[in-house]
Amino acid sequence: MWANNNLHVHLFSDEVVFRGCQDSATGQALRGYVQLDLRSASKIHSLQLYLQGVVMIPFERPEIFVQHRIEFLESTQQTKGFSCGTYVYHFELPLAGDLPESVQSRDGAIKYLIKAVAKREGFSLQSEMKHERLVRIRRIHSTAVDDINSQELLKFGEVRGEIGFTIYSDSNSYQPGQQVLLNIGTRLLNDKSKIESLRICIIEAVRYCTKNGSIKSIKRPLPNTLHYVDLRKHNPPVHSNRVQMPIDQNAQPDCKSPFLKLTHLIEIQISILSSSGTKKYVVVRTPLQICDKEDEFLPSYQPGCQELPPRYEIQYTSSH
Repeated sequence: MWANNNLHVHLFSDEVVFRGCQDSATGQALRGYVQLDLRSASKIHSLQLYLQGVVMIPFERPEIFVQHRIEFLESTQQTKGFSCGTYVYHFELPLAGDLPESVQSRDGAIKYLIKAVAKREGFSLQSEMKHERLVRIRRIHSTAVDDINSQELLKFGEVRGEIGFTIYSDSNSYQPGQQVLLNIGTRLLNDKSKIESLRICIIEAVRYCTKNGSIKSIKRPLPNTLHYVDLRKHNPPVHSNRVQMPIDQNAQPDCKSPFLKLTHLIEIQISILSSSGTKKYVVVRTPLQICDKEDEFLPSYQPGCQELPPRYEIQYTSSH
């Protein structure tokens, strides 16, 4: 900052919502204005606005995959000083519907930063004044809330001659803040086998490509979804277990961008003691989709500029 001068980016909404997949979603506009408050006269060389999409993966340098830039000052304005007062520059940035949605995970992130930069002429030290903030891009794949729970989750199988199992939920798609209700049934297929325990959790899986071209995948349990059922004292031939797993309000929805893929799955580990006395572990995984929340109302935008490109409006207020 220059003394008491101030630069700020105002957004009519800091969220942009795309409806549909990357191949079908229509574009949206990010609207707002940059406000420059000058307490002292200054000669400003340039006033620019940047929007950057950045991919961040572990142990790699951040990579910018999209960037927009606006220069607000005309060439005639670059050659004269600015008096004390408030200057407002409106902007409207078109965003393509195939942009990847924002992702925030321990093992990778996709972020969108909008930044305003004012540069003074003739100053080598503290010559720039900046302000930046985050923009969140969301993607909603369904326009009807009822469509989210349209498909049941059902999986069954057996370890030949030892046990059989069934996994059921009334949906394979959930939203942050909802509860996953899972029914797990097991059956012993002989008198000598025993089921010792069940371990159930929801896994977040992140997959990305490094700069050298290798593919890496990281899996972690979602918080508060790990359940352990001890069956060593009670080993009925037929057992049914109902598990309720909460999905955190801040859980990251699924994302399948070309830069970073984030998915979820239910993992069940069944520990058995076979008829031969050998301890075995059976791991069953089934996909689970976490969708972004369907808002009752989309973010509200004030009317944008009618001209393309937008007409930048400058408001000047003299100081007292």
